[in-house]
Amino acid sequence: MINTIMKLFNLEHKIINDIETISVDNEIFVIISLKKRLSKCPVCGSFSDLTHDYRQRTLNHAILNGKTTHIIYNRRRYRCTSCSKVFAENNPFVSSGRRLSRYTIIRIMKMLKDPRVTFSMASDIVNISITSVLRIFDEYAGISTTSFPTVLCIDEVYTSKYRQ
Repeated sequence: MINTIMKLFNLEHKIINDIETISVDNEIFVIISLKKRLSKCPVCGSFSDLTHDYRQRTLNHAILNGKTTHIIYNRRRYRCTSCSKVFAENNPFVSSGRRLSRYTIIRIMKMLKDPRVTFSMASDIVNISITSVLRIFDEYAGISTTSFPTVLCIDEVYTSKYRQ
């Protein structure tokens, strides 16, 4: 069972410390802890493995059709031995500051390649808001937006006055 979960989430045995699945109604929760390892401090660049604390993060991971999948990730935070700054460990699930997994973002972009799929259809499939799908599309599609000019002139025409 664990091997199937590892393949499903594209994980390697050497980085996983503990993995557990819980199924409730139409939702699946996967609780994951990563193994402790040396991490580089983003401030000073020195390596540290001194654990400061753990924080649970709930991540959306739309991997199964018809079931909402969440990763409950026990994120380890390290304290740098040189500069005493606290920083989070790197993980294979999400980029920093995100709650959607990388796989979910890739899946949304693959769905939107099909011209028949609308933003609302994609949001229903992966169980996120339409606004989030729009933000993902704007960020990853590579289409630059046109900015408004500094002066905008609009002519008003009253056609109701001039009926002929």
